[in-house]
Amino acid sequence: GHLNPDWRFGLQNQFQYKKWALDVGIDGAVGGVMRSLTVEKMWWGGKHPESTTYRDEEYAAGHPVYVPEGVNVVSGELKTDVNGNVIEDTRTFKP
Repeated sequence: GHLNPDWRFGLQNQFQYKKWALDVGIDGAVGGVMRSLTVEKMWWGGKHPESTTYRDEEYAAGHPVYVPEGVNVVSGELKTDVNGNVIEDTRTFKP
């Protein structure tokens, strides 16, 4: 999809009665794709509720730490406490 709407519309009117006036404005857009920067940032930061599915699958498979492809752990280990905080990291990496 694209962000631009297929068409836009608008209506403005003013109603007056003696010394009173009421301005009314309506506008809208039809078509296009709605985009939310907040949702984008949530996915980017791993905070989107639907992103937990992927994290849980990796964790259940025994891969709680992401190591990019092409980087290998050659020695050492990662020790964490019960909350998942890193206590000690003695790993060494090799491309």
